[in-house]
Amino acid sequence: MFFFFLRKTKTDGTKMTEYDERKATQVAAFFISKAPSKKIDKLKLIKLMYIADRESFLVAGEPITYDNYCSLPLGPILSKTYDNMKPGAETKYWGEFIHQHNNCITALHADPGFGSLNQEELEILQGVYKKYGILSPGNLVDITHDFPEYSETSSSIPILYEEIMQGVGIPEKEITQLLKQYSEAAEL
Repeated sequence: MFFFFLRKTKTDGTKMTEYDERKATQVAAFFISKAPSKKIDKLKLIKLMYIADRESFLVAGEPITYDNYCSLPLGPILSKTYDNMKPGAETKYWGEFIHQHNNCITALHADPGFGSLNQEELEILQGVYKKYGILSPGNLVDITHDFPEYSETSSSIPILYEEIMQGVGIPEKEITQLLKQYSEAAEL
């Protein structure tokens, strides 16, 4: 049986159900900092971030980044974070710290720290990197294609939070309760 307590607001007062670019940047920085060359392929980064948010649903009942998710030909991704990775993207926080080189490699301009991430989230990131960090982008594509919430597509198909929760095995009763909590938090 799963028991989750959803935090309604972040330390800066914004709703928990909104995309958190600061957290997304810090998650990216975490994975970049673990890479041997302190650089990481963008496809690998977006896959590790998706797996981390997915794992957070299972462990905490909520994602780390509160991004939107979608299925693309190369598997599921974090939609807003993916947009931040595009050349010329206008970002509020991401661009201050994340540098894209040759549209393939992502590196750190500066260290954003991990202050927006709680201990549980850092443990999730550690576990994801330990299990998946040595894999190639292609291996991660194969793994994420096997996730139940992924839909084979030649374009883009949204993935609902409910589908991810079902995919990680959260019982329907708990999913209903979590979705209700998300809705209540969004109304604050």
